Amino acid sequence: MHVTGEVFADNQGDYGTGDVGGIVGTLGGDATNSSADVDVHAPTARVGGIAGSVIGEIHGSEARGDVTGDNRVGGLIGSMEGTTVSEIYVSDSEAYGDVTGDDRVGGLVGQILTGNVTGSEAHGDVTGDDRVGGFTGYVEVYSLGIVEVMESEAHGHVILSEDDPEKHPADAGNTGGFIGSVQNDDPDLEPGDDGGLDLNTSSSTGDIYVFVDDDAVFADGVGEFIGSDFDGDPVDDGGSGTITFNYSDDSEDETDDSDDSDDGSDDSDEVLGSGTGDSNDADSVLIVGAVLMLVVAGGVLATRP
Repeated sequence: MHVTGEVFADNQGDYGTGDVGGIVGTLGGDATNSSADVDVHAPTARVGGIAGSVIGEIHGSEARGDVTGDNRVGGLIGSMEGTTVSEIYVSDSEAYGDVTGDDRVGGLVGQILTGNVTGSEAHGDVTGDDRVGGFTGYVEVYSLGIVEVMESEAHGHVILSEDDPEKHPADAGNTGGFIGSVQNDDPDLEPGDDGGLDLNTSSSTGDIYVFVDDDAVFADGVGEFIGSDFDGDPVDDGGSGTITFNYSDDSEDETDDSDDSDDGSDDSDEVLGSGTGDSNDADSVLIVGAVLMLVVAGGVLATRP
């Protein structure tokens, strides 16, 4: 099956509504060798490039469109959540589009509660506010069996964009190149016992960018591979990207605004630390002046016998 086009959902969703996908809202059976070149836009929960939620299997399939949603948003699947680990299985599948959401946002899967993934890849950039991962935003391990995400890769950049000043500062964390956050619903369950998480030979290569309101915002829970593991600690092993923190500063904003008032240039790049703006004008003048001096000097030297 191959589907192209766009999907728009205008219902203002919450955690109890949703299930919007490029091919199907909820997949209860199997999808094999399916592809969706579909941009999906839904301000709701469980949004995916192929399926909003899966209680079945997907094999050899791909999604190429961009996906935008609220929570549990993934390039291929919004949410994997069933009654047993074995009933949900994803293999040899890929997602190429960029993914944008608020919470539990991943390049391939928004969240995994049950199920296994093998040999799959996420290529698009992922942007969200909490529990954001290059492959999956959130994994919650139940005592139903070991969740496996094996031989899989995430290649896109991960962007934590905290744009809500009313949020608790701790919500600015849980961001990783592969998984944003891993949680355990059973305090007596140790990883590797009757339940746990196996990430054998999985990896991430994308860089992580953290854009937050000010330098007082909580910045823990950011890792090259996992943002926050079972113990709440970041994990770098398995990820090869770099982490960059970008802080805005009110005092710098005021200075930049006054400098930009004459030419109307945009100061947003300066707030994010890109180094552009009028503050470099003096250096530019010096550089131009130095070049002119060299040109003149070269002319003089050339006329000497």
